[in-house]
Amino acid sequence: MTQQHIVIDACPRDDLLPLLRTADQLAQRLDADLAALCFAWPHFRLLDMAVQNPITGMRAEYDMKHEIEKARQEFDAVFGDRAESTGWCSGIGQPLEAVVDHLYTADMCITSRSTSSLCASVDPVELAARSGAPVLLLKAGSTGDEFSRLLIAWKDGPAARRAVHAARPLLALANEIFVVGVGDEVASERLEEVASFLGKGGQPCRAIHVEKSNANVGADIMRFAQDEGILLLVSGVKAEQSLRERMFGDMTGKLASYADFSWFMAA
Repeated sequence: MTQQHIVIDACPRDDLLPLLRTADQLAQRLDADLAALCFAWPHFRLLDMAVQNPITGMRAEYDMKHEIEKARQEFDAVFGDRAESTGWCSGIGQPLEAVVDHLYTADMCITSRSTSSLCASVDPVELAARSGAPVLLLKAGSTGDEFSRLLIAWKDGPAARRAVHAARPLLALANEIFVVGVGDEVASERLEEVASFLGKGGQPCRAIHVEKSNANVGADIMRFAQDEGILLLVSGVKAEQSLRERMFGDMTGKLASYADFSWFMAA
């Protein structure tokens, strides 16, 4: 396997250090090279004030530069002597647009649920859909403990297939893998087929067909993950649907509401 190239969404956030540490640990386990992107842009409300008031605009620019400097200090603290040899790109600009521009040659982008009180954040679903690069969304305060057991949320289709193949470097780190489908969304035979394919890598891989409840597909999968103590989910993102419906039905909205989970997604 060729060396992985991982991009970190190191845009300013209130809790950047866990993201940087987990990304560094994961890159070392995957023997991947790293590049960090840090672009700062005010929240829309601050931006509106800045447009109306030049003094506010100057203050907003100062704040953005300060937030970038803080992010760089945290980056240096994590990478130490390796900071100079690890890619770093920063500037004042809309973060989604800037990060997308750097993902066309990346094997994975790592971001987190942590946000900034001052700066705009990147929507991970939109990032995956617009760039085509797989996105690993870490739970806030991640320490990397979620990689030992993971769940693949499966529904027949190209998005799920792309997610599984893109996630194979992560799957190789797992001690246990669950391939989960719900109700008539997928046949049990298909789940067994996917589990058998992934099981050739040597990790225990179980196919689980969950009966659909009166709730919804997303809630059923999340309930299973919680019951099993699984903290990392793998899924496809359907780019042709609206942002909050891109993962088979309501699953995207459900994942967004469960802060205790990390999520690997591919469009």
